Amino acid sequence: MPSPNTDFTAVAAGGRHSLGLKMDGTIEAWGWNEHGQCNIPLPNSGFIAVEAGNCHSLGIKSNGSIVAWGLNSWQQCNVPTPNTGFVAVAGGGYHSVGLKQDGTIIVWGGNETHRTVPLPNSGFVAVAAGDSFSLALRSDGSIAAWGYNNYGEFDVPSPNANFKAIAAGYNFCMGLKQDGSVVAWGYNFSGQCTVPSPNQGFIAIAAGLSQGLGIVSYSQNLLVGSGTENDPYLITSLADFNKFSTDESYWAENVHTKLVCDINLVGRTYTEAVIAPDADNSNETIFDGTAFNGIFDGNGHKILNLIIDNDGAKNGFLGLFGRINSEAKVKNLVLEKMYILSSSTAGTCYIGGLCGENSGLLSNCVVNGTVTGNYSAYVGGLAGQNSYGNIQFCNSNTNVTAGDGCVFIGGLVGVNVEGDIINCSAVNNVTTGDVTSYIGGLAGTNLVFTENAGNAFSNINNCYATGNVTGGSDSEDIGGLVGLNYGQGAGIANSYATGVVKGQTSSYCLGGLCGYNRNADIIKCYSSGNVQTGNYLGALCGYHIDSSAIIENSFWNTETSGLSVGYNLSSSSPGTISNVYGKTTEQMKTISTFLGVGWDFIDETANGSDDIWRMCTDGQDYPRFFWDFTAGDFTCPDGVNFKDFAALASVWLSESGDSNWRQRYDISEPNDSKIDMSDLMVFCENWLLIPNDLIAYWKMDEGSGATVSDSSNNNHNGTIYGATWTEGISGNALSFDGGNDYISIPYNPDFAYTIGQDRLTISAWIYPRDKDDTSPGAIYSDRAAGNGVLAVVMKITSGKFIVGGWSPSALGYNIESPVTANNQWYFMTIVFDSGFARLYIDGDLKSSISLAGVSLTNGGTGMMLGKHQGGWSNFFNGKIDEVCIYKKALSQSEIINLMNH
Repeated sequence: MPSPNTDFTAVAAGGRHSLGLKMDGTIEAWGWNEHGQCNIPLPNSGFIAVEAGNCHSLGIKSNGSIVAWGLNSWQQCNVPTPNTGFVAVAGGGYHSVGLKQDGTIIVWGGNETHRTVPLPNSGFVAVAAGDSFSLALRSDGSIAAWGYNNYGEFDVPSPNANFKAIAAGYNFCMGLKQDGSVVAWGYNFSGQCTVPSPNQGFIAIAAGLSQGLGIVSYSQNLLVGSGTENDPYLITSLADFNKFSTDESYWAENVHTKLVCDINLVGRTYTEAVIAPDADNSNETIFDGTAFNGIFDGNGHKILNLIIDNDGAKNGFLGLFGRINSEAKVKNLVLEKMYILSSSTAGTCYIGGLCGENSGLLSNCVVNGTVTGNYSAYVGGLAGQNSYGNIQFCNSNTNVTAGDGCVFIGGLVGVNVEGDIINCSAVNNVTTGDVTSYIGGLAGTNLVFTENAGNAFSNINNCYATGNVTGGSDSEDIGGLVGLNYGQGAGIANSYATGVVKGQTSSYCLGGLCGYNRNADIIKCYSSGNVQTGNYLGALCGYHIDSSAIIENSFWNTETSGLSVGYNLSSSSPGTISNVYGKTTEQMKTISTFLGVGWDFIDETANGSDDIWRMCTDGQDYPRFFWDFTAGDFTCPDGVNFKDFAALASVWLSESGDSNWRQRYDISEPNDSKIDMSDLMVFCENWLLIPNDLIAYWKMDEGSGATVSDSSNNNHNGTIYGATWTEGISGNALSFDGGNDYISIPYNPDFAYTIGQDRLTISAWIYPRDKDDTSPGAIYSDRAAGNGVLAVVMKITSGKFIVGGWSPSALGYNIESPVTANNQWYFMTIVFDSGFARLYIDGDLKSSISLAGVSLTNGGTGMMLGKHQGGWSNFFNGKIDEVCIYKKALSQSEIINLMNH
């Protein structure tokens, strides 16, 4: 084996060679190499899975493509096009089998018999390949087989049901049942189909040339560690995670578990919560399983490709965790590409990405993906319901969808019941069907029960939502942040919403921040989203009622909201309104507007020293939270730089209670109430930080040749047509003559996005020679999915920086800012943040527009730099350097860090 023999996350065995996948995405190969099966193609990076055939090798890249090498006498290495969307692969004797994300199978190599996939070719979740046959596991738990049936490889023992894993040997097969038993069939000369007794407790299987293997789960602890705070159980592999998720002893109170690697759940679909599921779905509102009571530290790692589909059953409490109890903690965890679906028509409750219901502490967790409920209640991107729990510093980038008749739907949580949600955000869309209620960009409802009025609190503080919120016919109580804020002791403070809030003509109580505020408080908040269609529309709050209800020191944007009315009051019990005003965009971007009513900003002490809000320069942006900036970006201007270093020095070695102590400088995790080396280490990590989620990065530093290479390791290389190499802002750049020079970049699914819905950032250093040219010579141009449709065009024309998108049959957009001079470098950045677009020049926000109603999806025609796609085909005159595309909305501080890098 290669040295060092460490950091492997997966292995595969071929005829006489072996493959190992490392944590960094590289592959090691060893053994027989007569056919090049150990010669890994370059670049050896970005792999997420490996598989070995008899004399050939296969690997799946993070972008869903397959790389194959080795013996190719039967074309087993010729991956069919389009080589995209693969989630699993298997290698046989002389053929290969690939599983697509949509559940279909592609087979190549071998002969026609090998390639004949049983119909219907859909609903598959796993594949395996023997010498001359193939196996596939369907989502219903049955197994399909095809190829040659020389030894009964097709004869799956009855009942062909309830399988959860498969394996294929040379000429025999194995299947793992849901109950932990193993079934084997086919050639049995060496006893490879004779499963040892007791046939139970298996959690994984593998098949070799003429031997079968199985891992049995015993009652003793299999995880490294002792479960204490100082010596937690460690999850180092998928097998460890499977052990943790099925053994209740790891869920007990005060038991500590830490994740020390990313976990990829690709190829598996769960029908209930992975950890702490409900055990009895007969009563959808009562949890009857074993709840999670321990402490789980994700340690900054990801769990990827979690899929839960209750397949029409009544299973509720869906999420990675079913229920999290009051003593439990889940922290520092990222869920990436998760998909949670309740398709039951009987009604289900408590559906979320991280958990169905939380009564403990969720801290520093991020969820990305989709959560969908049908005939459901309590549906949220992070948690279905927060019941007396605490959620802090969590973010949901989850599209939340609810069908007809659903209630309590939110981008972060469906309902917050007498709990705390602090320093959290939701940045994607919430969409519901007809006859739906209590719908919010962050929380569907914030609730204190009537019987607990005056003795309990339900707080949403220092939070924001930026996604669009849409209700169907007869929907009610719809808000950009919270749908319903109800009960004495329920409060929303120091929070904001910017998304579009939209109903139908039969909808009621729609607000830019809150749909319906009853007997509850809204303090020091603002909204800027457009509010449209329905009855009782308010730019800030749709309807405000009850004598103890309060709205104070809050604002709405009169221009972007489309409304002059900020709220509607009950005529009989209007509550209290104090210092609540509609302001223009200019006024909303002026710090004095907010200082005058007591908002607490950094670098001022008259309104307090909590330093909640931050605005560096009037006219650039709305107030934002200090915690929403990069750790270490303590003071203005935006970006982690020498001024921040000086600010850190001013509080160095201070502790809580000292005269110079400031909480916001305590940036180490966990906070320790002192400013020392641990905080300095975090500061240094973010010094001139370059953001993550990079799709493509064309440095243009090659200096020669006809190719621009992608430095993001995603291999989105471009071909140069006419443009010449020249000196750039950093190293080299490319010069475009405005006549016929351009760069062509092939389309790849990595570039798939919908303007108006998705988050995206495109940045470039540009050097215009003729800013007043009236022809639309594009810096960046992308074709959308439709004739005559352009999703994103960045250009300079008629003395303006312009970014726009157009369609002959749908709403487009246009955002612009003046160009001051020719023959100088500018850093141009466009940020698409769900329902908004922001244009930055040299790190300064120049313009921001709503994308309400815009939905432009780019298609498969690829990108061009220096040329305007579509009917114009005009060309840019100037230089282009350092072009980046991110699948996220960069913050202003991140843009400045990128510019200064």
